[in-house]
Order: sequence, then structure tokens, then C-alpha cells
Amino acid sequence: MNIHSVRDLFDYNYWRNKRIVEFAREIQPWQFVAPTKYSFVSLHGTLVHTVGAEWLWRQRLQLDESPKALPSKTDYPTLDAVVQFWVNEEHEMRAW
Repeated sequence: MNIHSVRDLFDYNYWRNKRIVEFAREIQPWQFVAPTKYSFVSLHGTLVHTVGAEWLWRQRLQLDESPKALPSKTDYPTLDAVVQFWVNEEHEMRAW
């Protein structure tokens, strides 16, 4: 795999993240935190887990550190907070 293919994969991932956020902005706030039958309890939990996993892998690869835990929903209590974390993480990853 060459660097262009890797960049294409990252571009696709970040484009997809933005599309997910667009759809999340269309739901009611109660729906964002409503329980689901999936592993991360709610859409809120799923999005925090997703961006947290991206953050965790960058920490491991870039800094050779392995954080003991992923960020939690209480760290990012709103959709706007999750989005800001995602924006910051994308910036950090692309800068690296």
C-alpha cells in the first residue's frame, strides 16, 4: 500500500465521520442519548467510542503511549463536544 492509498482511506474516514454528524444533528436531543440495543448504549456512547478509538490509536502510533481508558460520555456530554473532539483529533492525525 502506498501513501496515496493511505491518505485516501483517511480522507474517506473523515468524510464519513462528517456525514454521520450531519445525520446526528437531525435527531432530537433525547434521541442522541436514548438507549439502544447495541454495545455502547446510545448514539452518544457510540460516537464517543468511535472518536475515542481514533484518538487511542493515534496515541499508540504517534506517541508510543497506550492510554488506560477511552474517553467517556461524561468527558464529551453533548454532540457539539463530541464533534469538537473529532475535529481536533482529525487535525492532530493529519498534522502527524
